Amino acid sequence: MNDQTITLYNYHAVSKTWHRTVIHGVSYRYGSERTVASSGAVVFTQLLTIIIPAEADTSGKTYIDAVSYSGMRKEALGDFWTINPMKNHDVIVCGDVKSVISDAYTITDLQKDFQKSGTVCSLSDNTDVPLLKHYKVVCK
Repeated sequence: MNDQTITLYNYHAVSKTWHRTVIHGVSYRYGSERTVASSGAVVFTQLLTIIIPAEADTSGKTYIDAVSYSGMRKEALGDFWTINPMKNHDVIVCGDVKSVISDAYTITDLQKDFQKSGTVCSLSDNTDVPLLKHYKVVCK
């Protein structure tokens, strides 16, 4: 069931750098949501919903909360990953993506190149439950 892979791009505001983490052993669903605007127009929003089990393969990186991540030194960022829905910076792409974010290749370019991607907009931390510990992430 959890046989899919995602690539998470975390933004570190202090150093103004992007850090990539490939996570194996997840499950995701890519689809759309239909809503009606106050004007009566129908609006379709693409949604990417990801379940990241607590035991997913993160290549040895450790999950850390977003507040702790934002205060870290740049040199230590390679050992950690986070999910920050508050800043609208973190991006998830389906699959194992090798692209590196730089001045020449921006996060906007990345999202144009990969349709199954989105900006993190919500996080449910379900790692405190006795069974099936996981993070549920929704991206738009």
